[in-house]
Amino acid sequence: FPSHDKGVGIAKSLYVGSTTDATTSTNGSVVISGGLGLGKSLYIGGTIDSTSSTTGSLVVSGGLGLSKALYSAGTINITNTTESTTANTGSIITLGGVGIAKALNVNGSINALNTIDSTSTNTGSVVISGGLGLAKTLNTAGTINMTNTTESTTTNTGSIVTAGGLGIAKSLNVGSTTDSTTNSTGSIITAGGVGIAKSLFVGTSINTDNLQSIGSTLNIGTSATNSTINIVTGK
Repeated sequence: FPSHDKGVGIAKSLYVGSTTDATTSTNGSVVISGGLGLGKSLYIGGTIDSTSSTTGSLVVSGGLGLSKALYSAGTINITNTTESTTANTGSIITLGGVGIAKALNVNGSINALNTIDSTSTNTGSVVISGGLGLAKTLNTAGTINMTNTTESTTTNTGSIVTAGGLGIAKSLNVGSTTDSTTNSTGSIITAGGVGIAKSLFVGTSINTDNLQSIGSTLNIGTSATNSTINIVTGK
């Protein structure tokens, strides 16, 4: 066994018969004033649950450094309340990713500092395989691309469905080229009226089922245009 200038060398096991539990660093069956070096594993038989940073089967007054994995069958409670303002601040700091098998509930804000742009449903700073429920406003400085191709046949169907109105500050471009043959067909269908503050240009025919009145001049194209206006009366 190892030789020492001072102390006791023990070639085999050491059994201590005292059953005194340890509540501080100065009491218990074995009390060591200096450090403790272990060449192999340490097993602690205590089963006291931890309800604070000073209770449990293992209590460490200082920090704890682990070079390998940590497994806990119970809850991990962190009482530190440091706010996170960067990737290097907060109650929990990890240099790698975080894998969570179940739900994540956050009482404060979620800030994703990664600036990767999204070019598909699988790319971007935040990627979600399921849906996203928002109770309040969504603000985005970039483009919103909807890859869903569901056709809209009612106010409750389509790639975008909104229960309220839709405000558009600039132009609206509709890519569909479906012609209109009735008041329920075409690229744009509205159940109500249409108010237009400025000019209306129609590339082909204008068909109306009920012409009530014209508040100003009605100009019908000359030979310079092939467009026609069909006014059906008696309906």
